[in-house]
Amino acid sequence: MSPQSTTETPIEARPEYKISDWADTGPRRRKRTFNELLWRAMWNIILPTKGNPIGLTPTGFVHIMVSVGLLSAAYASSSNNILFMALSLVLSTLILSGLLSWMNFRGGRWRLLLPAHFRMDEPAPITVELWNTKRLLPTCCLWVNIRSQKEAKWERLYLEERLDPDQQAQLEWLFTPRARGVDHIEVSGLESQFPFGFLRKMMGIGMEREIVVTPRRVDYDFRMPVGRRGRQMGAFTRRPGSGAELMNIRRYQRGDPQKIVHWKATARTRQLMVRQTEEENRDGYIIFVETPDSIWREPAQFERLCSFAASLAEDLFRESRLVGVAMNDEPLLVIKRLHDLQLFLEMLARAEPTPGYKSASEHYGSNLITFKPGTKNQVHAYLTGNLAGSA
Repeated sequence: MSPQSTTETPIEARPEYKISDWADTGPRRRKRTFNELLWRAMWNIILPTKGNPIGLTPTGFVHIMVSVGLLSAAYASSSNNILFMALSLVLSTLILSGLLSWMNFRGGRWRLLLPAHFRMDEPAPITVELWNTKRLLPTCCLWVNIRSQKEAKWERLYLEERLDPDQQAQLEWLFTPRARGVDHIEVSGLESQFPFGFLRKMMGIGMEREIVVTPRRVDYDFRMPVGRRGRQMGAFTRRPGSGAELMNIRRYQRGDPQKIVHWKATARTRQLMVRQTEEENRDGYIIFVETPDSIWREPAQFERLCSFAASLAEDLFRESRLVGVAMNDEPLLVIKRLHDLQLFLEMLARAEPTPGYKSASEHYGSNLITFKPGTKNQVHAYLTGNLAGSA
């Protein structure tokens, strides 16, 4: 995929990304004298430093074979100066290739931009941002290799356009996780065959970042058991409170806020009157996930459990009917914002069948949603012991 220029909105201001630090094409060192630099450069040709490997391409192999042939022919016929001139020309191309390649790599920096959340079977854009910090010379013909450890297949992202001095570009990889749990995204250093394609060179040490892939969404059925009238979040009771439903109109009392003044009733009675609203019921559902290995023996059924619990939690949260969540011996996590829900999804992403666990669902009272395995890899949801849904 071709790189794109950065927009006016700084990437650091986008909450949907986790941004790594800028990586350089090599470690920063102290200033050296000319002789030190010369000897260091000659030694790096023989033994490249860590993070700067050099490999032969098929074209480079042919080039070296031609050089060896010219060298043999030149010494066999030492009086033929044309062969020595041809050998010098061929060898000089290697030196020129190294010099131009060094100038192309110099000043190159990159960083990894990861989405804040990953979900199984849902594509997520992973971005590698390149920055040419040079003042005069452009950078071109670069690529980076990227992969996830679970898939172990490298994807190559090319910089297809020239990167001018002090300019940035983005290389995007659309990654679709295929498994729930913890994964790692690996990115190699900058690589290139510039300028002649004789050698494949890499500058800088790659980076690795951990990601958490939450369970995928599944279709499920969840309903209130027949004959049960459980209280839900958003329902109102016949008690005075701070809800939105009007219950009564009464006289103003000292300390009442001005915003609840009923101006029409005040004008009609010529006395200061205020609205009295019903109290909104804050009771709702609690999702409790237990993972004893004595019950969840089938891996496919356990994966469906994680997906069912994640999907149900998200839908109840959108309907403002989710009070809290818990898993095994973990304390109850009260759900007040989207961040709390994401913590529960990450708990499900890391969940595994637990050996020797005993149930503790009776500690959480009524309106409790629990899960048990069914037949044919089905998972059933129970609301306070009554069958309420399945997936």
